[in-house]
Amino acid sequence: MNSASTFLDIIRKEIARQLGGGALKRVPKETALAMIDPNYTSGDPKLVFDDDTSRTPVGPYPCAAWYTPAPNDRVLLLRAGNSGRYVVLGKIGTGSGGPGFSTHGYYQPIMSFPLFGFAGDTPFTTSSATWVSFGRTHLYGPLSYGMPGVQQGAQRYYRFLVQYTDSSTGSTDGYPHIQLAEADFTSSISGDQQMANTWGGVDGQEFRTWLSPYWQSTDTNHGVLQAKLCTSSGTNPNNKSLEIYRVELQAFDYWP
Repeated sequence: MNSASTFLDIIRKEIARQLGGGALKRVPKETALAMIDPNYTSGDPKLVFDDDTSRTPVGPYPCAAWYTPAPNDRVLLLRAGNSGRYVVLGKIGTGSGGPGFSTHGYYQPIMSFPLFGFAGDTPFTTSSATWVSFGRTHLYGPLSYGMPGVQQGAQRYYRFLVQYTDSSTGSTDGYPHIQLAEADFTSSISGDQQMANTWGGVDGQEFRTWLSPYWQSTDTNHGVLQAKLCTSSGTNPNNKSLEIYRVELQAFDYWP
């Protein structure tokens, strides 16, 4: 290729680059790192991209629902949707293992494991209006043994996933309840978790899945599951029944 054609080729590329947006046109990468505009006040923020030597804020760019932008936050972006536009996923933080990604206001799943309904467990049925233990009599340190440590800056939360049915049809019949208690029955680890009525039968042919609210505990003692079905006054006036098939414990880290 002669020098004239090379020169013309350079000119064509430069014209195409300028028509495409010049230096502020983003190179289409799947992910990118940037900093929130130091002068940011509200709304979708402008960003200073790591690879922009001019340090010129561009945008604005939308953010994931769990992230609240703040000036000078260093953030991770991901191209999303048909347009491939960047979305700010969250702030880049520093964890115990080095730089990490934290999503403030988000419950990050850590682990889950069954407490009941595995290894030959048969369904548990009760009409008791007071706590009755079921499943294994000693769940060794469910919040400690094998549980990963809490990540830096996070708070540990738990919740139950329960699959069950009951024959109660409302507050006059009572509601099913579940808790993880200390194995010596000294106190509750999870607190009393009231479940929803299923308006069903207790015949092993139907069930619903229920997720408890998130709860916190630092109790590392051995545990035992307990359940009951009662009204707010602590009775079961119509002798309704509860049948539980599976209970799973889920652990989460939450960044406030």
